[in-house]
Amino acid sequence: MKITNKILENLSAYLDGELTPEERFETEELLKSSPQIQEEYQKIKSLKDAINNFKPLPPDEYFETRLAPKLKTGYNFLDKYRIPRPAILFAGATVILMILLQSGSDFFEEWFSQGKSGLESFYSKNLTSLLMAADLTNEDLFDFAFNKNLPLDETGNKVLAIGTDETGKEFLEVKYAGAVQPGLKLNDFYRQFNLNQEQQNKVDSILDSYSDRLASVVLVNDKNTIAVNPELWRYHSRLRQDLLAYASSVNREAVVTAFGGESEFNDLMREPEPMPVPVMPASAENYYFITPDSIFFSRAVVDENRIQNDIARIRKRVKSVSEDDRIRLDLSPVFSEQGELTKSGSMRVMINDNSIRVVIPENISPLEKNRDLEKLASKLDSAFKQLKKKNMEFKFDMPPVAGSEFRVNVRTEGRSGRASYSYGYDAPDMVIIKKDSIKKIKPLDSVFISKQFRETHFPDSMSVEKLQKLADSLSKKFGKDSQWFNNQPDLDQFFRDNFADTSRIFKDRLREEMRQEWLLFRKEMNRLREEMRRFREDLNPQKKKQEAEPIEIRYNIET
Repeated sequence: MKITNKILENLSAYLDGELTPEERFETEELLKSSPQIQEEYQKIKSLKDAINNFKPLPPDEYFETRLAPKLKTGYNFLDKYRIPRPAILFAGATVILMILLQSGSDFFEEWFSQGKSGLESFYSKNLTSLLMAADLTNEDLFDFAFNKNLPLDETGNKVLAIGTDETGKEFLEVKYAGAVQPGLKLNDFYRQFNLNQEQQNKVDSILDSYSDRLASVVLVNDKNTIAVNPELWRYHSRLRQDLLAYASSVNREAVVTAFGGESEFNDLMREPEPMPVPVMPASAENYYFITPDSIFFSRAVVDENRIQNDIARIRKRVKSVSEDDRIRLDLSPVFSEQGELTKSGSMRVMINDNSIRVVIPENISPLEKNRDLEKLASKLDSAFKQLKKKNMEFKFDMPPVAGSEFRVNVRTEGRSGRASYSYGYDAPDMVIIKKDSIKKIKPLDSVFISKQFRETHFPDSMSVEKLQKLADSLSKKFGKDSQWFNNQPDLDQFFRDNFADTSRIFKDRLREEMRQEWLLFRKEMNRLREEMRRFREDLNPQKKKQEAEPIEIRYNIET
């Protein structure tokens, strides 16, 4: 029940015996029915009891005699028009402010400039290489070249992404790895262009040459600051172009086919060769800063010697950083700010639960002064998208139909060219698979029986029985021992049993592909296992056990 002022007045009058019989009856009913009113009643009663305990002041017989002269002389007619002192102070401050603004004084501009400089100086101190926060492997560098993602910590939980939005403006984005779409992997690149071990080592050396450069244009510090130099866009385009140029030098036919034909590829490669790039960029003072409480573009003085020393120290430790030296970036305060932030003439910032996107204005765009590079970047984007589409993987189009027949379309590329197949399949209930319904699922033998599939991918003589035997052997080996692919005698015996009448080149390539696929599968499973472990910890955080504090016992011995 809501307690009003009227109820409180009645409670006070009830204690003083000043209520009418009707009001007294209503008050007593309220006291019986409401504990809150009873509590207020006790408070008022206690207050009245405390006041009644004070002794009354003695009467002053001369009070009226002293009061009368004060009433006659204390009133001044001007008091009616007197202005309060706070109003005078406020009016004076307003006049001074108007004079300063009218006179064109630079006082406020200098004041705001000093505040901004102080903030920028705070976050730009002790900037060092990205390698102090994340170890960049060749897979990471290839992922940056193709998928535009660069890890920001040693766990790969946060990544830095660059790209172009629907309006053609470049953007920076810091996001959690779970929000990243999977793309082409380094091993896929090797398989796509049939690179042998020596050629793969050359690709690795190209990637290694960019490691220090990328680590110098993306800087971090212990204040959770990420500083990105505009040269990052140039390195990205040049790295992709270098990878494409080398792949075409060793397998031009495969590269031309992957990128849409001879004319498209020649048009792409007619762009001027990139100039040699130093480790530290010429415009090293320009950076986009992403910090826990601000995002800005500013010039910063970077200690190049310190960065080079840090990189050399890390390389000496075999691309690893000790736990004491590791920089751990925490941008959770930024992710907590939801929505879109836009200011006139500044960067546009969009923040949600998974990412921080900074859309860069055209006046500070990293590609503004080099339209040739911008054109090349656009062409390379299109080319690598085509490469991703033509990646040698099976793609299954399976509609979510329960307990009925559906079609499986398989699209592949073989040595004889592209081919597609369509097979029928009777499926059990795929929405809810019961325990005994698993036995009803039939193997997809029609793929191995297909004459077109065998002629495309297995041109040598190979019977259906051998293919089925191969499938059974692989299944047993996968389930029995993951080290089987690393055992050369077992591998040789397996291929003698199943591929005795096939060419040596085909056997060697298939053996290596099988081993690479298994290693990739094992790596992905380990990553999935780690992500599931972190997910369980986030859902059910375990309280740390409190360690018992030691008890100090002192004895005082008197002698």
